[in-house]
Amino acid sequence: MSGNRTKSGTRSTLSRRELLGASGLTLGAAALAPAAAGSVAASADGCASTLPAKWEETVDVVIVGYGGAGATAAVFAARAGARVVILEAQSRGGGSSAINDGAFTVGGGTRIQKLNGFNETPEEFYRYLKAAALPRAPDELVRAFADTARDLFDFVESLGVVFKEGYVPGYHMQPPDPEKIGLLMITGENAPEVAAVTPPVPHNHLIYGRAPAYWAKISAAVDAAGVEVLLNAQATRLIMDGSGRVIGVGVRRADGSEKCFRARKGVLLSAGGYGANQEMVAQYTPYASGTIQVTNPMDIGTGIRLGQAAGADVLGLSTCAVELLLNYRKGTEGMVKGIAVNQAGRRFVAETADGSHFGKLVYERVYPLIHVIVDQKIMDTIPAEAQSAMAVSRGATIEELARTIHVSPLCLKETLATYNQHALRGEDAEFQKDPTQLQALATPPFYAVSLSAGDVFTVTCGGLRINARAQVMSTAGKIIPGLYAAGMTAAMLCGEYYRGGTSTSLSQAFGRIAGIEMAKETSDA
Repeated sequence: MSGNRTKSGTRSTLSRRELLGASGLTLGAAALAPAAAGSVAASADGCASTLPAKWEETVDVVIVGYGGAGATAAVFAARAGARVVILEAQSRGGGSSAINDGAFTVGGGTRIQKLNGFNETPEEFYRYLKAAALPRAPDELVRAFADTARDLFDFVESLGVVFKEGYVPGYHMQPPDPEKIGLLMITGENAPEVAAVTPPVPHNHLIYGRAPAYWAKISAAVDAAGVEVLLNAQATRLIMDGSGRVIGVGVRRADGSEKCFRARKGVLLSAGGYGANQEMVAQYTPYASGTIQVTNPMDIGTGIRLGQAAGADVLGLSTCAVELLLNYRKGTEGMVKGIAVNQAGRRFVAETADGSHFGKLVYERVYPLIHVIVDQKIMDTIPAEAQSAMAVSRGATIEELARTIHVSPLCLKETLATYNQHALRGEDAEFQKDPTQLQALATPPFYAVSLSAGDVFTVTCGGLRINARAQVMSTAGKIIPGLYAAGMTAAMLCGEYYRGGTSTSLSQAFGRIAGIEMAKETSDA
């Protein structure tokens, strides 16, 4: 390698004069056009994947993307004896794993679950995941995640990542006491479709210190494992040999020439999803327009397009995970005790349903505007800071509130009366709301918190189709030798009915699997 070569465990930056800018915005749709179906010899720039005149460096494993999936894969591969290099397009690592809320969805009997009396088995966690899985998600992937989730949690704790051990009943997106509470029950975990197949169990393990605390520990483990990280290194094509095996990655210089990194055992694509690529969003998930897209600036579909150019199949590209959380802000747990009504003033879902049930209906414009109705008793529990960030209307009576939000006073009054009867009986006969959250709304004045598509969080779910070993599958249904994918570059298991924190744990779970599997590969040299 040239003068910017680094010692193992350190990072270097390939010259910006030599390479494309870290933003990657020069990689337009044409530059990343997918190959024709069945092709295994095309590259991301549409040219034949010819072997380079020389290799800049030869290692065992090349990883494209330095987020949670890539970092986890690197640690496991390096600890197994593989020599690893990571190519990261941005000027620092972390991706979405360094900036999220730190929610980590795992189960199957983690240490903290057991400590709080939840003795879930991997089979029960599997059934929970299946209830929320993307309909076409291969069962083997759901099983692989369920069977390895507890081990993944142990690994993350072994890095020094801290999870507070406390648990408090109720529905929370933020812990009431961050110094003690780390295990949360989120909305939807006892939804009817889940409760029908497995007992309700909390799976949301919140990292103390959130994502930055996690990233500090995993990146330190990458350094300790002797992994080489190259920043500002935008991958532009996969390099394949005559047999169709992926054997390296090309990084293009500003003058059009390349630096090429050879992988004796495997290449992992873990460069994020496509939420920041507006062309791909418009093509595959147009309903996401106007929503809050939860994405990293470099989630421009690079890994997905690179895989497609090598003949990879895709899954769920037209699927978005959607969330419209009633209790997203700290101190708003009481919101789920209110009633959610559509523009006709009618309830349409249990308020303790997961945010995806709300989000999907608003995202798809079935109900483009909804209102959460609460009374003064509930509003008194919500901090002023949270109230100030909401679109709140007030009425001395329910009829006055209805006129303020342009809903039929008669319909809203009838809806409220019916709900209050359910609350007094302790059973929601209409939507099977969690009985512990049923509370009559009878203390005036009344309030409406209005929510629309602009309040919906969306995450692209689609990506490369992989098997349970994180190997990328071709459009012909065969393994593409030497090519792996994890993180948001691979298709997520959960589709529209997303469970908060699942993308983080899934990324690391299949990064772990990929690292182990790549290290076991027989070298091609």
